[in-house]
Amino acid sequence: MTEDLKSASSAKIGKIFKTARKELGLSKVEVSNVAIMNISYINAIESGDYSIFPSEGFAKAYFIKYQDFLSIECEFPRIYEDNSRQDKIIKKSIAKINPSFIPIFRALGVIIIIILITVFINISFSQKNKKHRFIIKERN
Repeated sequence: MTEDLKSASSAKIGKIFKTARKELGLSKVEVSNVAIMNISYINAIESGDYSIFPSEGFAKAYFIKYQDFLSIECEFPRIYEDNSRQDKIIKKSIAKINPSFIPIFRALGVIIIIILITVFINISFSQKNKKHRFIIKERN
């Protein structure tokens, strides 16, 4: 995510993580190696800036993993709960679809429908022909 997802609350929580790590005498590299976490994610959590994470679920998973590793209790910051922020993210995602592809998608949809109709008609005619042939054979 490129949008800035940082608040005063998330920065305070990040300081708690950083302090806990330092109290354990661990560097970020050591945490990364032992907890099997990307250093960028450790930096993001400690700085309180969650814009590096692709989604809220992903950020929460790493938050909990790091929290458990440090044996601390913190509440996940409420930076994702703003509905207008979620709407902006969705609108940005939709805006990334190239509008010149829309006619192509429509054409593909029409072609698929035509193919399905043709297949259905062929199946129904072939079944009628089989019935007709069966009736002719019975008469002979």
